[in-house]
Amino acid sequence: MKNHGFVLTAGLAILKTLLLAIVFTIANMAAIFLSPFSESFRQLPAGPPVRSILSLLVLGFWNAIVLGMVVSRTRWGGIKTSLCLILIFWTVAYGLTQVETIIFSESLAAISIYDALMLMISGFFTLIIFIPSGVALHGGFSRQYNPLQDERKRLTNRAVKYGVLAVLYVVVYFAFGHFIAWQFADLRLFYSGTTENRGLLYQISTSLHLIPLQLLRGLVFVLAADGLRYVMNKDKAAYVAAVTLLFMSSGVMLLAPNPIFPDAVRIGHLLELLSSMLVFGLITGFIMDASPRQDILKLSMR
Repeated sequence: MKNHGFVLTAGLAILKTLLLAIVFTIANMAAIFLSPFSESFRQLPAGPPVRSILSLLVLGFWNAIVLGMVVSRTRWGGIKTSLCLILIFWTVAYGLTQVETIIFSESLAAISIYDALMLMISGFFTLIIFIPSGVALHGGFSRQYNPLQDERKRLTNRAVKYGVLAVLYVVVYFAFGHFIAWQFADLRLFYSGTTENRGLLYQISTSLHLIPLQLLRGLVFVLAADGLRYVMNKDKAAYVAAVTLLFMSSGVMLLAPNPIFPDAVRIGHLLELLSSMLVFGLITGFIMDASPRQDILKLSMR
């Protein structure tokens, strides 16, 4: 009977995840269609439609897994959970991603700053459909708000953790950018106009102006992770996994061919982002969840 119950629960979870992946795909396509992109952006070749849809489904499935992990462990009611997760998901998957697009707008001739902003807006519209749908499907709107806090609210040295992780992000950004993405000759040609690889120190010396911007991006990543820490009730492993998968979603977005990057450049960034966000997500999750935990039920009995 126990095995039967486990199979039923697992099957239901998979069905919910698949349904949410479909909701994400439809919402994403509708948001792109309705957003006022420039005519030049709309005329860019988008690649085979079937492959694009499949890639969206994979991204939707990925986000649905993260959403299910968080909603099933939240102590908040559905409205508060939805609003907080819309902000967190949008910041990581769309806001910070398109800020990077704007930073390198001189090299990305296929997309204007205006269209990068439109991608941010279309992402927001995708999430205001996807997130509440996931919260509802996982029973979040029937959950009562629990005002009790656990010991994670009493984190000490939070500013120190924010600072250390923001600096760590810059280190990860340049290290993985050089040792993974920059090893692709087509990518070097795309950004620098030459296939010559002059080494990490030279690359950093010519990119010093990026350090303050990447420090700020790293800090925002950490703030998003800290937001998830308050939404999720307990279960350290689930929290670390949720942070890591959420951070990696920016890489999953590059699975599909797109008009912004040639394939060789896209694959270089795909490998860079998946690996760097895996490392940074794991470290961020462990550090931000390093405080003692107490069960909510035990606190309520005091």
